[in-house]
Amino acid sequence: MGRVLLCTGNVAKNPYELKSHGVSIYTIEELCFCIGEETLLIDDEFASPDLVEWIDKECGLPELATALHGLDRGKTSVAIFCGTILEYVGYYGTNNRVKIEQFLKSSASLDRYEKKKMAADYLAQGGKCSQAVNQYVELLREIPAENRTLLAKVYHNTGCVCSKLFLFDLAATSFEKAFSLSGDRESAVQYLAAKRFVMEEEDYISYASGLTDVWYEASLELERRLERAENAWQESGARAKLMSFARKRRENPADFQVKAEELAEQLKGSYRKMVEEK
Repeated sequence: MGRVLLCTGNVAKNPYELKSHGVSIYTIEELCFCIGEETLLIDDEFASPDLVEWIDKECGLPELATALHGLDRGKTSVAIFCGTILEYVGYYGTNNRVKIEQFLKSSASLDRYEKKKMAADYLAQGGKCSQAVNQYVELLREIPAENRTLLAKVYHNTGCVCSKLFLFDLAATSFEKAFSLSGDRESAVQYLAAKRFVMEEEDYISYASGLTDVWYEASLELERRLERAENAWQESGARAKLMSFARKRRENPADFQVKAEELAEQLKGSYRKMVEEK
């Protein structure tokens, strides 16, 4: 049986909109969960007077609110603000609380663009690809044009997430922009991979045959990766399962459909893990 947690304070009649996490919370325990489980999404605006007032009025925790007054935005670090909440509620043990505070302190040295990128990366890694794309697109509007290195990384990661969503046209555009900013061959390889998915085989071969310099090298690297992937597929258990399902298709079409869909989802998951962000 899991650990039983006694609720602290009241269940709020009016929830608090935690914009950094995109959720509405009703209890101080839910707030602690968001702090501990999705630490990467916490930004400088997290420690706000509105949150302190909500803790006081809605959660009925005036003592905690008093301790937080003066710790809100612009007056102290968000690490101390969050640590104060976690320590008061006792939602996490001391070791975990200290780790969370240390992480928040270490990320404080990043500028706001890098923090936003980190938050978007976190969403992508957690499988929240649509939310991640929205975050990346918003960030691309904000990053100064002279910060070419960060722009290139965000464009590359946008391409990765679009690939995970099978939006290969958008992925190709993002990878191409990433390469134009950084000259990184990996972005070129991923661009060609996305193009390969949307173009007919003959059209892609014709297109690739005219590539030169770094693009030619990228196309060779892509073909090497595809060959390795093909060999791995031929030897995989997933392929063996699919062949087995196919042989049984005539006997039980409905069962084949269910198992084929389950296998397809597994393969999609494996594919998404192969598309790594920077």
